Amino acid sequence: METQPLTLAQGATWDIEDAITGPDGNPMDLTGYSVRAHVMHKPTDAAPVGVFTGSLLHDNVVLLHMSAEDTAKIPAGKNYYDVEIYRMEGEEEIVHKPTTGTITVIAEFTK
Repeated sequence: METQPLTLAQGATWDIEDAITGPDGNPMDLTGYSVRAHVMHKPTDAAPVGVFTGSLLHDNVVLLHMSAEDTAKIPAGKNYYDVEIYRMEGEEEIVHKPTTGTITVIAEFTK
């Protein structure tokens, strides 16, 4: 799992590209996978303060998107996020968490 700190502006559109690698450090084949990512104010919170829309761009690269309207609701300061790629194998969901980290959210003051 890669740890990647981010600094992003509250009230701005967030588009983040993430190249996913496997445990061996090589690009991961994402054929058949979907992606999701959440932002939590504290790691122990029960519900996310933000949810990224995830999509596969190409090869091993995913795009995480959150609208300006949604990022305006995320508290300024330190927050936490993780990225999950997942697929179904029969009735079992197979989940990998390739990236996690902190998001320092810079407060919006022009509205």
